[in-house]
Amino acid sequence: MYRLIFQRYLTIKTGQRGWRRYVDRLKERPASHITAFAILHELTAIIPFPLIYFPLKWSYVGKFLPIPIEYIQEGNKKINRIRTRYGFKPLDESSLVLVNLSMTYAIVKLILPLRIGLSLMLTPWLASIITRLLSLLKRVKMKFFS
Repeated sequence: MYRLIFQRYLTIKTGQRGWRRYVDRLKERPASHITAFAILHELTAIIPFPLIYFPLKWSYVGKFLPIPIEYIQEGNKKINRIRTRYGFKPLDESSLVLVNLSMTYAIVKLILPLRIGLSLMLTPWLASIITRLLSLLKRVKMKFFS
């Protein structure tokens, strides 16, 4: 049953190897695929943040990095000014939050090739969902508002 439903979206042209099969699908339906790729690309940047940050925080990896304490304190002072301006409580002077956030950001940037690959691979699937939802909304609009 699953194969029959999704066969239309999972078919691969013969002779195409690697990422070309995904790029060709992008060329066939550019608007829905570009939208789907942009959404997936942003989701693959946001979702890993807590998945990377919290293990770094709980493992205290930042304490073992050769970062002078003066740099950490200076960074926390600058961030505390911004935090208090917006009503948040200030960080402790020796807090490693900024170190962990910086490491998380660097790791997310390092996995960019994986994120792009995953986004390309899932683009046809999300594009089909977006198109079906838009056509459903169009039918509902035509039914109730005409």
